[in-house]
Amino acid sequence: MILFNIKESISDELIKLAWDTFFVSRGRGVSFDYHFPWAKTDSNVWSIEAQHNGKVIAGLVVREQKLLLDSGTEIVGCIGLVCVHPDYRGKGIANDLFKRVIRSARNNKYVALTLWTNQHHIYQSKGFEVYDQSVYGSVTFLENDNSDCQYTIQKLPIGIGLPPFAKSGNQYVTNNAQISILWDDVGGVIVDWNGDDESIICLIKSIFPQSFRINSRMGCSIIKALQKEKCNININKTNLQMWLQLNESVIISELDALGRFGVLNRI
Repeated sequence: MILFNIKESISDELIKLAWDTFFVSRGRGVSFDYHFPWAKTDSNVWSIEAQHNGKVIAGLVVREQKLLLDSGTEIVGCIGLVCVHPDYRGKGIANDLFKRVIRSARNNKYVALTLWTNQHHIYQSKGFEVYDQSVYGSVTFLENDNSDCQYTIQKLPIGIGLPPFAKSGNQYVTNNAQISILWDDVGGVIVDWNGDDESIICLIKSIFPQSFRINSRMGCSIIKALQKEKCNININKTNLQMWLQLNESVIISELDALGRFGVLNRI
């Protein structure tokens, strides 16, 4: 018999299964703690695990995000690390996990659940719908004006992990701007920034004088500012984020706009 348990944390057994599934089997990754430093310390993280003969054979993780709406503080559950041991796949265990996570979210008055995937058909059958305002692509400067901003390189803030595709990440900081860059096998991807658009672009040109990749949101000011520069922009919607609305009084677009659902905050 397969037993399902809701836990207020993530067990070492589920961590190992997730690490083997998403990293070891794909020949990537640094360490689980490096990619998910919040997993063992964030009190807003819980999991559902499936056990057979005392062994964890499947599970998923939920990280709560609290949003301030007109109705008060509401909770969105971000789902990730959904995994089933290879020996137990095709037995409907993932469906059972989702029935339980949806039921638990409703019981705890969550307004929505969200996750990131390119396997839309799997989750559409569970009621999830695609709504994603993220864009990703490349930007190439057609002219190099030899920008030379002096910057320092720092580690990402404590508690910020790395997506599975990334090997490392850094912040690049000047007096007027700050950029977060993830590094993979191809190069760097700009995923977050602070400061005025002119200072940010100056810093970008100092780091990437010819071309770079960026993961942003539709209509963000930095994309509009880059469009005014002499550069070629090739970006498209990522269509990875899916939502399950649990409260009819809330609007998914409002939750998405209020929440911090960028690359650095996903599971």
